[in-house]
Amino acid sequence: MEKQCVGKVYRRYLREEFHLRTKKNANYSLRAFARQLDVSPAILSLVLNGKKSVTLNLIEKTGLKLDLSLQDIGDHQLDLIREKSGLSVNHKSYDQISEDRFNLIQDWYHYAILNLMRTKNFVPSAKWISKRLSIPLMEVQSAIERLQRVNLLKISKNKWEDLSNKFTTHVNDERTSEARKRNQIQFLEKSVSSIKNIKLEERDNSGLTLAIKTKDINKMKKLISRFRKQFHEQFDTIKDGDEVYQLSVALFPLTDLTKK
Repeated sequence: MEKQCVGKVYRRYLREEFHLRTKKNANYSLRAFARQLDVSPAILSLVLNGKKSVTLNLIEKTGLKLDLSLQDIGDHQLDLIREKSGLSVNHKSYDQISEDRFNLIQDWYHYAILNLMRTKNFVPSAKWISKRLSIPLMEVQSAIERLQRVNLLKISKNKWEDLSNKFTTHVNDERTSEARKRNQIQFLEKSVSSIKNIKLEERDNSGLTLAIKTKDINKMKKLISRFRKQFHEQFDTIKDGDEVYQLSVALFPLTDLTKK
């Protein structure tokens, strides 16, 4: 199990780097990543999945291949030494939490995992979650670690506890705004995919086209907000759900606002 393998900080870094590359290129593979790092794909897979410990030599070798500075390589090696000695690893913790929150908002599956925990047949296993959400195992593992670091998830032995209280608040800075845009794009893409791949009786994709007075837009947004709240209160379950769904409501102009 991963908890028996040291090198969690550098493992997390490698996972995030691989995740970023697959986002930029959907065809990018673990084999390609291993080839760039000059390591065996089998060894890299074991490291990323927490089945093999990170070593000082691996950090140096792969860090140089990834163009890390000697200072960053040294910091990661120091983290590894501290972890092996049973000491806390806190280097760059502020930046890490900031990056965690950005990814938390950006990627749809973080809150999907928390809601999946509330379904009646939930299995506390990254492999099970990977299968249920149809996302790679490494992304699930990274998401679980991230949820723990920002104190939205607590895992002790085989007990998982959702600490989000079904509500989270994020600072509204420029990076957060960008993350929210990416999150909305992801859900729109999944909505399109559902039209193509999911039976009509298991979904509802609908729309309404109308001429409006632009001065009424704020009233419309408030009405949509009230609807979301009422929908949430009526249908959100705590322990006995069986699937996780996403409700997306969109209100946007079809006319070109720059050409009036």
